[in-house]
Amino acid sequence: MPRNMVWRATSAQEQLLKAALFRGETAIQAWENWQENADLKSLDEGSARLLPLLYKNLSRQGVQHALMTEFKQLYDRTWMKNQYAVYQLANLLKAFQSAGIEALLLKGMALTLFYYQDFGVRSMNDYDLVVKANQVPEALQILNEQGWEAEDENPLQKMSVVHASAFRNAKGQHLDLHWHIMHECCTPSANDLFWQNAIRKEIRGVPVWILNPAHQLLHVCVHGAKWDAIPPIRWVADAMAVLQVADNELSWKQLLAVAAEFRLAYPLRETLRYLSGTFNVPVPAEALDQLDSMPASGTEKFEFRYRNENYHQKLFGYLPVMWFDHLRRSVGQNLIVKSLGFIKYIREYWGLKSVWQMPLKGLEMSRRRFRKLLFSRN
Repeated sequence: MPRNMVWRATSAQEQLLKAALFRGETAIQAWENWQENADLKSLDEGSARLLPLLYKNLSRQGVQHALMTEFKQLYDRTWMKNQYAVYQLANLLKAFQSAGIEALLLKGMALTLFYYQDFGVRSMNDYDLVVKANQVPEALQILNEQGWEAEDENPLQKMSVVHASAFRNAKGQHLDLHWHIMHECCTPSANDLFWQNAIRKEIRGVPVWILNPAHQLLHVCVHGAKWDAIPPIRWVADAMAVLQVADNELSWKQLLAVAAEFRLAYPLRETLRYLSGTFNVPVPAEALDQLDSMPASGTEKFEFRYRNENYHQKLFGYLPVMWFDHLRRSVGQNLIVKSLGFIKYIREYWGLKSVWQMPLKGLEMSRRRFRKLLFSRN
């Protein structure tokens, strides 16, 4: 696997991760190696997001350094911001509960509350909630009543082609409302599987659901192994948090089964091998062997590589990602049916009323992309 995959940390980022995650002399040595060449003023944002976690871990090791004061300020700021976000989230969940809407918590908030179990160590720019597809209209109405404004004109019109919709409120907070857990699993069987195996928790006395440990680890690994303008190296810390807390509750058999069912064995194999080889994460050898034995088509491998590159700078941009998502929604169909369905998929994604509008829209987008690529190379 090429080192330029952005989800794989650079040497400096690996030292930072080890300083933030390991214990004892190994953590202290990694910290000394990292800070010797670190410049906080030019630190990449992916690394900067790890500094509160670094502070907490170094404090446990008794490390004293001039930078610790600055790290503590970041930790305290993250703690306060997350506390307020939980307060807002609990109010929204109460409204959902009153309407009979079940909600499942994803990503940063679920990890912070139930795996890191510390409000100060993991920053987050938004929070993610999943509701069942048939309850989306009611959920949208509640969001609107509580001052959340959709970033798309009409989320309901795009439900068949996207897995979530983004919202913001007047206080500058962001929320993603999902009806599917992830891009790659947008079939009714996937939704049923995740919901049936979810775990009930509470936030400030309000019930909420989270993914079980096996599904949580799958989500962290697959979601983390994608290109992002901010290096997504935090997925390593997230995965280790899940593994440390879940321990014997994580079913490797279940993890492998769902990866095979939804054709996610390839990204899971690559990420788990990286965790095992670079960070000494105790991934069972039998699990890695089984992942190695699971076939991955050329399309799946190409999909993984393409999602790991900055496709915004490529000629076809996001279009191949749409094709991959469409393929995953149309399993069992022949190529002609898939191709015709993709035309409808693009029309709905672009929000067009007729297929006859598509050529003009496509030309307009191609012209903008060509100009952007041309100027970026000059």
